[in-house]
Amino acid sequence: MNFDESEEHGEIRDAVRRLCRDFPDEYWRACDEEHRFPSDFYEAIAKGGWVCIAIPEEYGRAGGASPRHH
Repeated sequence: MNFDESEEHGEIRDAVRRLCRDFPDEYWRACDEEHRFPSDFYEAIAKGGWVCIAIPEEYGRAGGASPRHH
């Protein structure tokens, strides 16, 4: 089994890391304290195409190995 990181995996990691920078610990703490869904985060990951990445194509993902990158 090959555990070397592919270029695609690196691109996915970097894209998600960039997106998550907009949501610091304070954001998550406020969501937790206020018992509210992190809707701003969800909207950002949905807009970036990341919501469905773990869903196999046969269960409704649109196709492709990874979501579009911005």
